[in-house]
Amino acid sequence: ARPPSAGRTVEAIEQWLREKLASLLKIDPARIDADHPVTSYGIDSLSAVEIQHGIETEFGVELQTELFLQGLSIAQLSLRAMSAISASPVPVAGSGERTEGRGSGEHPLSHGQRALWFLHRLAAESSTYNVTRALQIVGDASVPALHAAFQTLVDRHASLRTRYLEGNDGPVQRVEEGEPVSFCSTDASGLNAALLDALIVEEGLKPFDLAVGPLLRVRLFTDSIRGCILVLSAHHIAVDLWSLGILARELVVLYESYAGGTPAALPPLRIEYSDYVGWESTRLSGPHGDALWEYW
Repeated sequence: ARPPSAGRTVEAIEQWLREKLASLLKIDPARIDADHPVTSYGIDSLSAVEIQHGIETEFGVELQTELFLQGLSIAQLSLRAMSAISASPVPVAGSGERTEGRGSGEHPLSHGQRALWFLHRLAAESSTYNVTRALQIVGDASVPALHAAFQTLVDRHASLRTRYLEGNDGPVQRVEEGEPVSFCSTDASGLNAALLDALIVEEGLKPFDLAVGPLLRVRLFTDSIRGCILVLSAHHIAVDLWSLGILARELVVLYESYAGGTPAALPPLRIEYSDYVGWESTRLSGPHGDALWEYW
């Protein structure tokens, strides 16, 4: 954990929470009362997860998600966070630097990945854990720029070029290098709306082979009159709602750079998912893991 600093005080945490909650609610931070329960402002579990993740990233301390849904106020949550900082907790995912040499090769799976891998083995043809989004692009789209942007995302994020294999002691994940993005552009100008909708649905229902990949598919349907439809499909073992937001923001930066002929500028990654797996393993092998095992 990072040592306490001037930026990690009860007041700083309280101010950050006030501004974060106001941002989620789209209201003036002055309207947020630090002594009122956070739940009184109508946040849901997804908002609670976003706030929790923000505290981990900003202050390097972990608070349980349920604390945000149990009627605690911003003032009380700030005290909890400061208490955890003072107790020097195990570093949380996102608070440390990336471990060199862990971005490629074979790694163990997290418990969440193991669960999804097991479910996939039970029903390999199922699309239950497919994550699909269809986006309409208004105006002309540069197909080469989109292709280059998605290739950069695959090169940048190991989770998008990972395979899940059965090893001698259970499943392992293997990060591939030089993986080409699965990108296909189709002229949809001759397709009626019903047929185009059927093709989009079909893309979302195609199963993934976790051992062969790829686990991200990009399909672009181009039409100079109706605009372009971008369809992203991925298996949930590789992405979730949070990481899709990250990919969307980075895609905009990369596309604008490639379309404008300027170098793409994204900050280097501090950690990969394999770093999180190591953190989880270390944490669950200690007293906290024993307490969880005893509870469940």
